Formats: sequence, structure tokens, C-alpha cells
Amino acid sequence: MLAAFKRAIEALVFQAEQNEGLDAPVGFAGEVNAPTLEHNVRKTFLNQLLTALGWTLEQNVEEEARVKGDTTLFLDYLGVHLETRVPLLIFEAKAWDKPFVSEATAAGGRQRPETLIARALNHIKSEEEGPAPVIGEWMAWLSKLRDYVRDLKNQSEHLVSRVAISSGQWLVIFTDPNAAFLESADVDSATILAFPSEAFVRESDQIFGHISYGQLVAHVPSPLRTTQLRGFISANAVRRVFRALWTRWASSGSAGVLDTFPQILVYPAVVLERADGVFLHVSESRFGRQFVPAEATALRDHLDAVRRGSNELLEAVFAELQMRFDVSDLADFRGFPALQLRGSNFGLVPQPAHQRVQFIRPWPDRADEFLLVTGAASHFLLEEPTVDPCVGHNWGTCQQAGQQAGGRPIVSASVDPRSFFTSGERHHCAHRVIHDRRRGSCYVAAFETYLCCRACIFQQTCWPTERGALPCGSAA
Repeated sequence: MLAAFKRAIEALVFQAEQNEGLDAPVGFAGEVNAPTLEHNVRKTFLNQLLTALGWTLEQNVEEEARVKGDTTLFLDYLGVHLETRVPLLIFEAKAWDKPFVSEATAAGGRQRPETLIARALNHIKSEEEGPAPVIGEWMAWLSKLRDYVRDLKNQSEHLVSRVAISSGQWLVIFTDPNAAFLESADVDSATILAFPSEAFVRESDQIFGHISYGQLVAHVPSPLRTTQLRGFISANAVRRVFRALWTRWASSGSAGVLDTFPQILVYPAVVLERADGVFLHVSESRFGRQFVPAEATALRDHLDAVRRGSNELLEAVFAELQMRFDVSDLADFRGFPALQLRGSNFGLVPQPAHQRVQFIRPWPDRADEFLLVTGAASHFLLEEPTVDPCVGHNWGTCQQAGQQAGGRPIVSASVDPRSFFTSGERHHCAHRVIHDRRRGSCYVAAFETYLCCRACIFQQTCWPTERGALPCGSAA
């Protein structure tokens, strides 16, 4: 990747020299050659630079990102984590002929650009009176970058990892935005990197190492094996640990002889929340592959087996990280990132102001496989419903009350609708009111649509008290 970036930056620099030279091609007859404006610098140079660094416009780069502070600010480029949308990189563009940093006067002798920028930032932060150490344009740009970093942190609650500013002829990278722009202490010039264009190729490893997407966000495979963990997280970077289940739904049997039935396969899993908000998923088949049993009498043994595998997996995680952690409850899980739609949202139903926490994540590469966070519990199923007896368990009883779901009882495990448990079993619910009210909100509906809500660990999450009384436990 570094070699590919070096080739790309070499080609970009060569093309820029051609475009900005005296013999540069003109766009129309009679056009007068002039330095490239900021808009065209972005189009002909910086867009390609960011692409070579692993960023993708409209996916993990927001252009003209709006940040509200004392006024509304517009960031030329804002690089974000593709999944969590956490801000990572502020990249400011300038026109081609904008000057590299230089002293406001020649009295101080020749100083390195990094030293000059550090002095200017100290001048801004201390609100010193008297002459500025660098030319006025740079004082204004540095003040604006400070506003960007501060206001973006206030709005997103995240501090960007890097800040960069470039005209195409030069590039400056701030490797510690907190120290450069927010802390009151003096800025260390060693945290600032300044490159003229003639050094871009020679210093390409430094540029790539600091502001490429791959260096700011290490791609985390999913799932991870326990022995891979230390390549992506250290013990002191673990924010929370949750139990989870890797779940696979499948249709089995034979459609030819009208004998299809569902199978639900589960593997113990662990989800770790890293300090930067990234979720890591650990799961291995050696800790148990269990089919949810069709017979209710075998459910206790199944739950015990999954619990043992979950405990063994947790112990393996703790051993690998050489530290033990408390397992957090469901209430502490902030949710998998919501799907970010590309393009315009024009004409779409507006998103609710407060979106539900997403405890389930479909596997991107295959249908009917899911990662389901279960918190401190090792399974989404309870051995017994928390409400029993209940009219909802039996379709016939619900029909007598005029509240049956569907046109007929489910008497055997069904593929369509997806109902693993059957009418009359305590884990089955055939009550129309429950089905109507949980539509679109049930976390396990992708593989079980008739599960009794009171036999599921998500019952308190799905049915908070403010949603009103339910018919659960009623006799009619």
C-alpha cells in the first residue's frame, strides 16, 4: 500500500508541475494562465491525494462538513470512520498560490516551518499582544483550524486524530490536535510535520503513516480469533466487554416432500468495545456449536451448554489480554452503528430523533447470519417465560378471544412465517396485539417471529413501561 501511494503521489506531483508551468494546457482559446484556485486544487490534486491515502469521497470523507459553534463552520474535508462515523481527520484546502508559512518579519532569522507554526499557535492560545510571529494569512488559518477542532469535538464528542492543511504546493500535518489547538501548554514543534511539494515523494512514508485511512483505522476482521486480539486491542484500551451470540438461521428438510423446517445454530461470542468506540467481535467454533432444540424439554441442557462455551470463550479472551474484565449489561451497550445511506435523503421517511439501540448486526457477506449482543446473559432465550400461564401461548385460546395472529395455528416449526416454537409451547406467542405492537422493533424477528417476548432477554428493552400495558398473563 505504501509503494502504491508513493507511485500515486509521484504521478500527482508530476502532473501538478505540468499543469502549473508556463506551458500548461489551457481550457479554451485565449485563456490566460493563472494559479489554480482552491476549487480546482481540490478537484485536480487533493481529491486524488486523499484517494491514494485510502479515503473515499462520499463514503468516509464528508466534503463541506457543517460544524456549529459560535457560527456555522464548513470543513473542506472531514475524514470519518466508515462504520462508527467518528471524526478522524480534518483536511483544509487552500489555493495553489497560497504561500507556505513564513515569518512576518525577517528580524528573527531563518527558522524551520514547524517551529514557526508552533510559535504562532502559542501566540494564538496565549492571546499575546504585539506582532505575530508568522504572516497574517497563516495566523488566520491556524485560528480557524483551532475553531474547527474545538467545535467539532463539542458537537461530536470526539477529538480528531489528525489535522492537515495543503495548497498542493505544500502540506502541513498536525499529529497531536489536542496539544496543538486545545491544551494551554506550549506546542511542541516535533508534533508538526511540514512538507514542500518537492519532498512529497521522499517523505511519502511519513505522509502515508500519519493521515492514511488504514493507519488511522486498522481494519478489524470479523470475527476475530482470541489469538488475533492483541493485534487490534490492548488491555488498557478495552472500554467494555459483552457476551454475544453468532446466530445462523437455515431452512432444512425437503420442499419436494413438503417437509421443510427451520434450524437455529448459535456460537458463543464476545464483543469488546475499544476506547475509540470500535467494536471487536470474537467467536470460534471450538467454544461450541449448538442447535437450538426443537423439544422444549431439551432447552435447559442447550442453555447450559451455551453458557459453558461462553464462559470458556471469556476466559480465553481474558488470558490473551492478560487481564480480567467485568461483563457489562445490555443497558451499557450503545449499539452497532446505524446504516449510513449514501447520496441524498430527499423523499425518504425522516429518521426518528431517538433511534433504538441496535443489538443485532447482520453479517454483510451472507444472509441469515447475525451477531446478537446479549450483555451479561449467554443466550437470548430464557428457560421459562417470566409470565406464565398466558392466553398468548395458544393460538386456539387467542382465537376464542378474537385476538389470534395469523389465519391458522402453527403446529410444527415453520419456515414461513419464521416460527421455531409452536402453538401451545410456553415460548410461543400467537396474540395479535403483541404481534401488532412489536412489528419493526423485535430484535430476533429475523429468525423467530412468534417468540414469546417474556421468554427473551430483550423484554425490558422492547417493552419499557411507557409503552403501555400488554395482555401478557391474561386468561382471555
